[in-house]
Amino acid sequence: MYIDVHTHSGLKQSQGVIAIKNILIEEAEKLIPGDEYYSIGVHPWDTAKPFFNPDLPADFFAKPHFVAIGECGIDKLQGASIDFQIFLFKLQALLSETHHKPLIIHCVRAWQEILDLKNEIRPKSFWIIHGFRGKPELAKQLVNSGFYLSFGESLINPKPGIVESFSQVPLNRLFLETDVSSHPIEMIYQAASLIKNIPLLELQRELMQNFEKVFGIYGTSRLASTN
Repeated sequence: MYIDVHTHSGLKQSQGVIAIKNILIEEAEKLIPGDEYYSIGVHPWDTAKPFFNPDLPADFFAKPHFVAIGECGIDKLQGASIDFQIFLFKLQALLSETHHKPLIIHCVRAWQEILDLKNEIRPKSFWIIHGFRGKPELAKQLVNSGFYLSFGESLINPKPGIVESFSQVPLNRLFLETDVSSHPIEMIYQAASLIKNIPLLELQRELMQNFEKVFGIYGTSRLASTN
Protein backbone atom coordinates (compact mmCIF):
# COMPACT_ATOMS: atom_id res chain seq x y z
CA MET A 1 0.00 0.00 0.00
CA TYR A 2 1.14 3.53 -0.84
CA ILE A 3 0.58 6.71 1.17
CA ASP A 4 0.53 9.96 -0.82
CA VAL A 5 0.61 12.44 2.04
CA HIS A 6 0.06 15.54 -0.10
CA THR A 7 -1.42 15.89 -3.56
CA HIS A 8 -3.30 18.44 -5.62
CA SER A 9 -4.37 15.84 -8.16
CA GLY A 10 -8.00 15.70 -9.15
CA LEU A 11 -7.73 12.01 -9.92
CA LYS A 12 -9.55 9.53 -7.76
CA GLN A 13 -7.36 7.42 -5.52
CA SER A 14 -6.23 4.25 -7.23
CA GLN A 15 -6.36 0.82 -5.71
CA GLY A 16 -3.66 0.42 -3.09
CA VAL A 17 -3.12 4.18 -2.67
CA ILE A 18 -4.25 6.35 0.22
CA ALA A 19 -3.96 10.02 -0.78
CA ILE A 20 -4.55 13.22 1.13
CA LYS A 21 -5.82 15.77 -1.35
CA ASN A 22 -5.22 19.42 -0.60
CA ILE A 23 -8.23 21.63 -1.33
CA LEU A 24 -9.13 25.28 -0.99
CA ILE A 25 -11.67 26.53 1.51
CA GLU A 26 -14.02 27.52 -1.30
CA GLU A 27 -13.80 23.96 -2.63
CA ALA A 28 -14.55 22.58 0.83
CA GLU A 29 -17.85 24.44 0.91
CA LYS A 30 -19.06 22.42 -2.10
CA LEU A 31 -17.48 19.10 -1.15
CA ILE A 32 -19.66 16.02 -0.85
CA PRO A 33 -17.65 13.73 1.45
CA GLY A 34 -16.84 10.23 0.31
CA ASP A 35 -14.16 7.75 1.31
CA GLU A 36 -11.32 10.14 0.47
CA TYR A 37 -9.12 12.19 2.77
CA TYR A 38 -8.46 15.91 2.50
CA SER A 39 -6.34 18.69 3.96
CA ILE A 40 -7.68 22.21 4.14
CA GLY A 41 -5.96 25.48 4.89
CA VAL A 42 -4.69 28.81 3.56
CA HIS A 43 -1.64 28.61 1.27
CA PRO A 44 0.72 31.58 1.73
CA TRP A 45 0.49 32.37 -2.00
CA ASP A 46 -3.24 33.01 -1.65
CA THR A 47 -2.78 35.68 1.02
CA ALA A 48 -1.84 38.34 -1.56
CA LYS A 49 -4.82 37.77 -3.86
CA PRO A 50 -7.30 40.65 -4.06
CA PHE A 51 -10.24 38.43 -3.14
CA PHE A 52 -8.50 36.79 -0.16
CA ASN A 53 -10.74 36.39 2.87
CA PRO A 54 -8.85 35.77 6.12
CA ASP A 55 -11.94 34.33 7.89
CA LEU A 56 -11.41 30.62 8.47
CA PRO A 57 -14.65 28.66 9.02
CA ALA A 58 -13.54 26.64 12.04
CA ASP A 59 -16.41 24.16 11.70
CA PHE A 60 -14.85 22.84 8.46
CA PHE A 61 -11.71 21.81 10.26
CA ALA A 62 -13.63 19.61 12.70
CA LYS A 63 -15.09 17.39 9.98
CA PRO A 64 -13.62 13.88 9.94
CA HIS A 65 -12.82 13.77 6.20
CA PHE A 66 -10.48 16.76 6.71
CA VAL A 67 -7.58 14.89 8.29
CA ALA A 68 -4.94 17.65 8.21
CA ILE A 69 -4.63 21.44 8.35
CA GLY A 70 -2.78 23.04 5.44
CA GLU A 71 -0.99 23.41 3.38
CA CYS A 72 -0.07 26.57 5.19
CA GLY A 73 3.24 28.23 5.83
CA ILE A 74 5.60 31.09 5.07
CA ASP A 75 6.99 32.00 1.65
CA LYS A 76 9.41 34.89 1.36
CA LEU A 77 9.12 34.96 -2.43
CA GLN A 78 5.32 35.13 -2.78
CA GLY A 79 2.27 36.12 -0.80
CA ALA A 80 1.41 38.88 1.63
CA SER A 81 3.79 40.44 4.13
CA ILE A 82 5.78 38.02 6.26
CA ASP A 83 4.11 39.37 9.41
CA PHE A 84 0.67 38.57 7.99
CA GLN A 85 1.80 35.14 6.81
CA ILE A 86 3.12 34.40 10.30
CA PHE A 87 -0.18 35.55 11.82
CA LEU A 88 -2.14 33.18 9.57
CA PHE A 89 0.30 30.37 10.20
CA LYS A 90 -0.16 30.72 13.96
CA LEU A 91 -3.92 30.71 13.50
CA GLN A 92 -3.80 27.48 11.53
CA ALA A 93 -1.34 25.93 13.98
CA LEU A 94 -3.89 26.68 16.71
CA LEU A 95 -6.60 24.96 14.66
CA SER A 96 -4.25 21.99 14.30
CA GLU A 97 -3.93 21.80 18.07
CA THR A 98 -7.62 22.34 18.73
CA HIS A 99 -8.72 19.58 16.37
CA HIS A 100 -5.76 17.27 16.98
CA LYS A 101 -4.83 17.15 13.30
CA PRO A 102 -1.36 17.37 11.76
CA LEU A 103 -0.10 20.55 10.08
CA ILE A 104 1.19 20.36 6.50
CA ILE A 105 3.71 23.12 5.92
CA HIS A 106 4.93 25.01 2.84
CA CYS A 107 8.18 26.85 3.52
CA VAL A 108 10.36 28.92 1.20
CA ARG A 109 13.40 30.70 2.64
CA ALA A 110 11.73 30.96 6.05
CA TRP A 111 13.23 28.02 7.89
CA GLN A 112 14.35 29.98 10.91
CA GLU A 113 10.88 31.47 11.28
CA ILE A 114 9.30 28.00 11.13
CA LEU A 115 11.77 26.62 13.67
CA ASP A 116 11.20 29.59 15.97
CA LEU A 117 7.42 29.17 15.71
CA LYS A 118 7.66 25.51 16.62
CA ASN A 119 9.71 26.41 19.68
CA GLU A 120 7.20 29.12 20.57
CA ILE A 121 4.02 27.08 20.03
CA ARG A 122 5.39 23.72 21.24
CA PRO A 123 2.68 21.80 19.38
CA LYS A 124 1.36 18.42 20.42
CA SER A 125 0.10 17.78 16.90
CA PHE A 126 2.64 16.68 14.29
CA TRP A 127 4.16 19.15 11.81
CA ILE A 128 5.03 17.90 8.31
CA ILE A 129 7.28 19.82 5.90
CA HIS A 130 5.96 18.98 2.45
CA GLY A 131 8.04 18.86 -0.75
CA PHE A 132 11.36 19.11 1.07
CA ARG A 133 14.32 19.93 -1.20
CA GLY A 134 16.68 21.52 1.30
CA LYS A 135 20.27 20.82 2.26
CA PRO A 136 21.33 17.83 4.37
CA GLU A 137 22.20 20.03 7.36
CA LEU A 138 18.71 21.54 7.31
CA ALA A 139 17.09 18.10 7.01
CA LYS A 140 19.00 16.94 10.09
CA GLN A 141 18.07 20.09 12.03
CA LEU A 142 14.37 19.71 11.21
CA VAL A 143 14.32 16.03 12.17
CA ASN A 144 16.06 16.84 15.45
CA SER A 145 13.41 19.51 16.07
CA GLY A 146 10.60 16.96 15.72
CA PHE A 147 9.41 17.58 12.16
CA TYR A 148 8.39 14.95 9.62
CA LEU A 149 9.77 15.53 6.11
CA SER A 150 7.90 14.64 2.94
CA PHE A 151 9.74 14.19 -0.37
CA GLY A 152 8.33 14.10 -3.88
CA GLU A 153 9.45 13.89 -7.49
CA SER A 154 12.88 15.29 -6.64
CA LEU A 155 13.79 11.67 -5.73
CA ILE A 156 13.36 10.65 -9.38
CA ASN A 157 16.72 11.23 -11.10
CA PRO A 158 17.85 13.06 -7.95
CA LYS A 159 20.69 15.51 -7.55
CA PRO A 160 23.44 14.48 -5.11
CA GLY A 161 22.26 17.00 -2.52
CA ILE A 162 18.76 15.53 -2.46
CA VAL A 163 20.16 12.03 -2.04
CA GLU A 164 22.22 13.21 0.92
CA SER A 165 19.28 15.07 2.46
CA PHE A 166 16.98 12.10 1.99
CA SER A 167 19.56 9.86 3.64
CA GLN A 168 19.49 12.13 6.72
CA VAL A 169 15.82 11.36 7.36
CA PRO A 170 15.08 8.18 9.33
CA LEU A 171 12.21 6.03 8.11
CA ASN A 172 10.10 6.89 11.15
CA ARG A 173 10.13 10.61 10.19
CA LEU A 174 9.48 10.19 6.48
CA PHE A 175 6.58 10.68 4.09
CA LEU A 176 6.31 10.69 0.30
CA GLU A 177 4.02 12.76 -1.92
CA THR A 178 3.10 13.66 -5.49
CA ASP A 179 2.11 17.30 -4.84
CA VAL A 180 1.54 18.65 -8.39
CA SER A 181 3.71 16.06 -10.12
CA SER A 182 2.51 13.93 -13.01
CA HIS A 183 4.61 11.05 -11.69
CA PRO A 184 2.54 8.46 -9.79
CA ILE A 185 3.27 7.87 -6.12
CA GLU A 186 4.34 4.32 -6.95
CA MET A 187 7.27 5.68 -8.98
CA ILE A 188 8.33 7.96 -6.13
CA TYR A 189 8.25 5.02 -3.71
CA GLN A 190 10.39 2.96 -6.07
CA ALA A 191 12.95 5.77 -6.30
CA ALA A 192 12.93 6.16 -2.51
CA SER A 193 13.48 2.45 -1.90
CA LEU A 194 16.50 2.49 -4.22
CA ILE A 195 18.05 5.49 -2.46
CA LYS A 196 17.42 3.99 0.98
CA ASN A 197 18.55 0.58 -0.29
CA ILE A 198 15.62 -1.19 1.35
CA PRO A 199 12.87 -3.41 -0.09
CA LEU A 200 9.80 -1.59 -1.35
CA LEU A 201 7.57 -3.57 1.01
CA GLU A 202 9.58 -2.46 4.02
CA LEU A 203 9.29 1.18 2.93
CA GLN A 204 5.53 0.79 2.50
CA ARG A 205 5.16 -0.71 5.96
CA GLU A 206 7.23 1.99 7.62
CA LEU A 207 5.33 4.84 5.96
CA MET A 208 1.99 3.21 6.79
CA GLN A 209 3.04 3.15 10.44
CA ASN A 210 3.96 6.83 10.20
CA PHE A 211 0.58 7.59 8.65
CA GLU A 212 -1.32 5.79 11.37
CA LYS A 213 0.71 7.48 14.12
CA VAL A 214 0.58 11.02 12.72
CA PHE A 215 -2.99 11.05 11.43
CA GLY A 216 -4.52 8.67 13.96
CA ILE A 217 -6.20 6.73 11.15
CA TYR A 218 -6.16 2.97 11.40
CA GLY A 219 -7.54 0.18 9.23
CA THR A 220 -6.66 2.09 6.08
CA SER A 221 -5.82 -1.05 4.14
CA ARG A 222 -9.53 -1.74 3.89
CA LEU A 223 -10.18 1.74 2.50
CA ALA A 224 -7.40 1.42 -0.06
CA SER A 225 -8.70 -1.90 -1.34
CA THR A 226 -12.12 -0.41 -2.06
CA ASN A 227 -10.94 2.49 -4.24
